[in-house]
Amino acid sequence: MIRTALIAMLLLPQLLLLPQLLQARAFVKASLAPVEAVQGQQRILQLEIYTDTWLRRAPRYPQLQIPGAKVISPKSFGVNSSRTIDGVQYTVQTQEYRIFPHRAGAFRVAPIELELAVAGADGVAMAPVAVKTQPLLFTTNKLQGPGSLVASEVNFEQRFSGLKDAAESYQPGTIIERHISLTAEQTLGLLLPPFKTLSPTPLEAEPQLEQGSEVIKLAAGRLYRQLMAVEDDSNRGAQTARRQELWRYRWQQAGRYQIEPLQLHYYDPQQQAWQQLELPGKTIVIAGNSVGFYFWWLLPAGLVLLLCLLMWWRGGSIWARGHEYWRRLWHTGGQQLKQLRRKHKYRLCLAPLNPPEP
Repeated sequence: MIRTALIAMLLLPQLLLLPQLLQARAFVKASLAPVEAVQGQQRILQLEIYTDTWLRRAPRYPQLQIPGAKVISPKSFGVNSSRTIDGVQYTVQTQEYRIFPHRAGAFRVAPIELELAVAGADGVAMAPVAVKTQPLLFTTNKLQGPGSLVASEVNFEQRFSGLKDAAESYQPGTIIERHISLTAEQTLGLLLPPFKTLSPTPLEAEPQLEQGSEVIKLAAGRLYRQLMAVEDDSNRGAQTARRQELWRYRWQQAGRYQIEPLQLHYYDPQQQAWQQLELPGKTIVIAGNSVGFYFWWLLPAGLVLLLCLLMWWRGGSIWARGHEYWRRLWHTGGQQLKQLRRKHKYRLCLAPLNPPEP
């Protein structure tokens, strides 16, 4: 009896520690990169979830609100890896928030709370484990330069439809289409500048017709600008933005006109320097004018008008002579027709309805 009691007393501490031994360890770390950045530059908020067992399912990441910045929440699966800390091996799942500050100054990232479904040391599901990050502070420097776009791997291109060779001209009213596309990484579509702001000369827009389209006044013509797409794509850790616009040019008068070039200035954080891309313009020659375009329709009307004016100026003598000419022609033609009928003995009479029997 005494021996049993002694054994129980020796095993009691181990029995009290058994739930803790079966309890898995889990925690989360948060970090920001890069340390130095300018307004508009992408910052990565990285979350690393550590557990000495494994996660039974991926946690739900809450929406993160930071005043003065646009935040993109994780949309894909996390990256799993393993690490050893103080002799303990951990399973690590990494996810990222993308932060795009709109202004310069100080920002605060509030603590992020996560609920983890962690497997116990024996593989049995445990009760949900709540973890929380520490608050973070970061500062964004003011962007100084000729533009406002901060991006890398920028591709700026255009394509024309209805464009002829340089030596050929166009008729008034001809529409020339200009397809413009801008693709960049480490930025958002809403941060890509409208293309009309990239023109060296200001483009004055008329009242907006519909969402995403407008009419811009040109010398003796119009430019119809239409927004086709603004897209964002996140693939394998790369954030890609895309903007597409369709411009339609139309001139109504003869002349020589210029399709304006477009100049894009952007700051490349990888090169830490300003870059410039330019889309060349075109020279368009409009031949003739709107009257010449309908020349063959207006020529007969002009001749008739000229004849009427001439008759009025001559006091009707031309009309009288013309009337006399047509009267004589009608009379002469009638006489010749009568002679022809007599020669061949034509008779203009109807056959009897009931001819007599022979």
